[in-house]
Amino acid sequence: DEVKMIKISVCDDDEGQLTFFKQCFMGYNEKHEEKIEANFYQSVQSLLNEKKFSPDVYFLDIELQDGNGLKLAGKIRTRNPQIPIVFITSHEEFMPEAFQVHAYQYLNEKKNAQAVENVLNQLADYFSEQNQIFSFQTYGEMISLDCRDIICFTSEKRKNIVIAENGEFEYYGKFSAIMDKLPRQNFAELRNNFIINMAYIHTIDKVTVYYENVHGIGLNSVDITRKYRKSFEEKYEAYRNRIYR
Repeated sequence: DEVKMIKISVCDDDEGQLTFFKQCFMGYNEKHEEKIEANFYQSVQSLLNEKKFSPDVYFLDIELQDGNGLKLAGKIRTRNPQIPIVFITSHEEFMPEAFQVHAYQYLNEKKNAQAVENVLNQLADYFSEQNQIFSFQTYGEMISLDCRDIICFTSEKRKNIVIAENGEFEYYGKFSAIMDKLPRQNFAELRNNFIINMAYIHTIDKVTVYYENVHGIGLNSVDITRKYRKSFEEKYEAYRNRIYR
């Protein structure tokens, strides 16, 4: 298998911090097959002006001299809703806001090379996991979707409905067979006829899960049935720990 090159954009106005990340990435490239390619920026504007480098991941300082890393993350999210964002800060009070823009990870500014390596290992796993495709046949045509782009599955009678970033699809088949074809660490069952991609969950209020609308306007909601409550809570906690720890 071809080794995945992970491209990272790092934005931090502390030159010492940038040098630290450069050293971490060089050390990682010497130790691992996954190669890191990185571009470094000291301001929000220089990052936003970049046209040639297209990253897979962003490392953003939350407090920047010419702007706020959380607001910058919001702009990045409008361009690419799923891209992992790692926040760099020594202020834990920013964590709740960081989670609102779906932080992938959170690094303390204390220069901890092991913590950076752990994040890079998680990212390597993340990208290898993400290369999963969900395929099904509908009206004589074979459809293949990237699992990252699937928001949820539901069913009506014997018809399965796949709701994805690029539209809705219908096909006939056993709903119970769907989970076996998915990266199970990213998807969870909420009802007998509802499976969600946990990356699209916005908030959870008791037994109601609010998730992102395919059209990006407002939120949809679904109630978790008693049968799935405990397993969902455990699965979502494991997912959040993996993504946010």
